[in-house]
Amino acid sequence: MAICAATCPCCGRDIGFDETVREYTCIFCGATLITAALTKEKLDGRGAAGASSDAAESPVPPQAERPHRDRHHPEHHHHEHHHREHGHAPLSDEERKDMLIRKTRLKQELRDIVKEIDVLRSRRSRYKTRLKLAKALTAIGAIFTAAALIIVFFVLDSDFDSRVMRLLVAAASAFLCGATLIITAAVVKAQAKRSNDRLEDTISNKKKLRDGLIGKLDRISSRLESSEQNNS
Repeated sequence: MAICAATCPCCGRDIGFDETVREYTCIFCGATLITAALTKEKLDGRGAAGASSDAAESPVPPQAERPHRDRHHPEHHHHEHHHREHGHAPLSDEERKDMLIRKTRLKQELRDIVKEIDVLRSRRSRYKTRLKLAKALTAIGAIFTAAALIIVFFVLDSDFDSRVMRLLVAAASAFLCGATLIITAAVVKAQAKRSNDRLEDTISNKKKLRDGLIGKLDRISSRLESSEQNNS
């Protein structure tokens, strides 16, 4: 697999891609890019930069001047030592390739984490549904309980007979149903809250992983940009 570096024409961010793949999706803006076009753009950009720099340089060939400055100019050694101390030394081709491969892998991990977060967020609707169910059960239970109390209130002053007996049995049944519904609603609400708390903790942990991956990608991009500036 040959990893190449280029700039996304849509968002302007650095991307790494496998030149053997026909299409590539930018991790930053989601644009679908043609690999052949990215490679051509990369080569054309370098050619244009080289032409402009050659026109602005003095007649002394740059390749002939650079070794002299590297060997005998003390200021150059000081800057090179400063860059190496702060992690900004120019990268070799092998190091650059390894960083691009790592960057591609981190982007894939970031895509997976973002998808997982989206799936977890979609489960929040279950918590709201359970809360609505608990409220409905509570309301129905309260109605049954109130009906039982009303029945008992009206039959207290009546003579005890078979009709009153049946009303008392109905009131007791309504009270039991109401109490059962209210208790069930409380259990459903408690379970929903515990499940939602675990869900939010999982989402929070996934977000921390996402932020860590973004930080690693930013550091790699900064390192690559710094190396390109030093090489130029």
